[in-house]
Amino acid sequence: MRKGISPIITTMLLIVIAIVGASLVYSFAAGYITQLMVQGGEMDNIKIDMAYLGEKPELDKIWVVVRNSDLDRVFLVNTVYILDSEGVELIATVTNLNCEPPNALSNGLEPGQVVKLYKQGSNLYDLTVGKWYTLKVVTTGGGQAIYKVICSETT
Repeated sequence: MRKGISPIITTMLLIVIAIVGASLVYSFAAGYITQLMVQGGEMDNIKIDMAYLGEKPELDKIWVVVRNSDLDRVFLVNTVYILDSEGVELIATVTNLNCEPPNALSNGLEPGQVVKLYKQGSNLYDLTVGKWYTLKVVTTGGGQAIYKVICSETT
């Protein structure tokens, strides 16, 4: 008669191995997801509600309405980046923007607060009317928001 491991012991060993394996996978996944959540939580959360981009030889206009979607106060960088339609190539940088309400840039945006960043003048940028562009606004904490807009002829 041949001796071997009984079917009951074999089944018990397989169950223990499955439980240990599942525990290892769970602990790895839980740690990884927690790490992602912590990293993502460090960035400010902002959103562009609407924007306008206008081009005319004697008058360029840009305005961007930004909302703080974060739970804390956020501080915006006083710059709007204009990128190509794919959001890859930097076309222009518009700095020293005006804002409504006044001092929103220096005081920061409270949760839910909205600010309008705007600027107009001659030769702010050289864009093509009718072409799509990507506007990008960033915070001092590393958050960013993008918005696709078509360049219009300034009225």
